[in-house]
This record gives sequence, structure tokens and C-alpha cells, in this order.
Amino acid sequence: MAASRYPMIKHLFPHMRKPTLKHAGILLLIISMCACSSMQKQTKKVVGALSFSGERLRKKVVIVPFENTTFISDQDIRQLFMDRFTDFLGTGCENVLWVKPGDPGYPDTLDRVPRMTSGRVDNLALVEIGRASGVNAFLLGNVANVDAEEKEKGFFMFRDTHYYESAQISFQLYDTGTGAKLMDESLKESVEVDGSEFDAILAKDLKALYELNETLDHIAADGAEKVCETLGKHPWQGYVVAVQDGRIIISSGRETGMTAGDVFQVYPPGEVIEGKFGQSFIIPGTPAGEIEITSVEDGKAHARPVGETDVGEGYTVKLE
Repeated sequence: MAASRYPMIKHLFPHMRKPTLKHAGILLLIISMCACSSMQKQTKKVVGALSFSGERLRKKVVIVPFENTTFISDQDIRQLFMDRFTDFLGTGCENVLWVKPGDPGYPDTLDRVPRMTSGRVDNLALVEIGRASGVNAFLLGNVANVDAEEKEKGFFMFRDTHYYESAQISFQLYDTGTGAKLMDESLKESVEVDGSEFDAILAKDLKALYELNETLDHIAADGAEKVCETLGKHPWQGYVVAVQDGRIIISSGRETGMTAGDVFQVYPPGEVIEGKFGQSFIIPGTPAGEIEITSVEDGKAHARPVGETDVGEGYTVKLE
């Protein structure tokens, strides 16, 4: 059974030589519409800070390097997208501790996305890694496509060819408490570009792409907004990684804002069930009692049971 496998778990009017007043009116209308559209897109860049109602502990979320299936190198993707995306996350999620590769607290055992033989993400492997490291969720993604297309627009003598640049990126959030997906979104942005940019995309010439930054910036802002909104609905939780001589050890510590004297409810691991596509999920158990934090350090806390509470390795802890 899965439980035994993982014990801890995107010229106007070119043919009109003598534009009329009617054409000028159409032109003004189009300019106005474009201005509105541009303003709406810029507004999307501003990711509002979302408060986490009733939460005072910081959630620890690990950003796993996004997979990249485009012609752009991983290094360039980091510069063009990931750095900007993490900036949006930092300003948009006010009570989240983001951890990237190379940061303190990034799981040593997570060098790549764990997958089953079917190719699907091994969510129970993520659960095991996350619980041992005090992680609340993992953020995965895929820079799936950077492409170009041309469309014929207009009518009669006003028909013209327009060029577009598009990019598509997916985002997934996995919960370490249950192994379930908290979020699964694929965002696509398409912007109109000139012929030279269109040709550069077809030629896969990154140095000649001048609009790609803005295209990816829109996706970064929208993606961060959706991630922050999702995390805002997801409560903090911690995990018991060991019980030694009556002392309970939790894999979260000072970095979350936890202090000595904090009291948490504890929940046994619950039942592991098989999903439709071979993945397994953990159904939380019922509350088993309370524990009190006795000491806190970086990445670790010690606690004692309150009353007759029986606590074991693999239990989940939550704020009352």
C-alpha cells in the first residue's frame, strides 16, 4: 500500500489614401479601446496583498524549479519569468515564507519533481518530503509554450494581417497535509506584435524578441495572484516527525512565528485512499487532543502533550 511506501508523506487603414471624418472617428474609437485594454493589463500586474484571516503563523511553501518545454533555455526562463514571478509572490502573499533552491530550508532530497512510472507527479513522495521539512505546500509549474500566429482581421479594403506572440504557463499547488492539488491553472497571454517579432519567434531567435518580457510579465502577475488567493484559503499546519522520551518534535520552528507556550490540536494521519489515476491521498483523522510548544529553534520545535493526549510520528498539528 502507499502508506508503507512513504512512511512520513501570449496600419490602420493601409489602403485608404484619403481618410474621411468617419474613418477618423473609427480610428479614435480603436485608440480608446486599445488604451483601455492596456490599462487593464497593467492593472493585473498589481497583485494585491491578501491577508490570511485568523492566521498568525507563516506558511512555508517550496517553489520547485518549473519545467520548461520551450526553445528558451532554463537560465533565460529564470531571468525572463521566474525572478519576476517570485517578486510578485513576495509582495502578494503577505504571510508566506517562499523557499527556492539554494535557500535555507529547501529540502535536500528534492532535486527534481518525483514522478510515478505513469509520469504523473508522485504526490505522496511530495507529502513525505514536505512533512519532514515543515513544508505546507509545493508550487510546481511548466513553461509550456512560446509561440507566434498570424490572423487576418478587418473587412473588405480594411482587411490586414496581424501578428501575435503567445506564451502559456501552468501552475500547480500540492498540499502536504493530504497530497491533494490545491490549485491547477494554465494561463495563456497573447499580445499583438510587429512582423519582425513574429519572424524572430519562428526563427527561435531570443535576442530579437523585444515583447516577450511584457508577455511573460502578465502571466507572472496573474499566476501569482491566483496562487496567493489559493494559499489565503488554506490554513497553516505542522507535522510531528518524532516522539522521543515523551518529547514531541515538530518540523516547523522559529521561521513560522511559532513561540513557546503555543497550543495546537493534533490529528492522527488518517486513512490513505487510492485516487482515480493511481495517486494516493491522505484523509485527515479526527482531533486526538492538544500539545503545547516548550521550545523553538530554526526549523524545529519541541512540545509536550496536554493531558492524556497520545501523539505519534506522522501526526498533523493545527492552530486551535
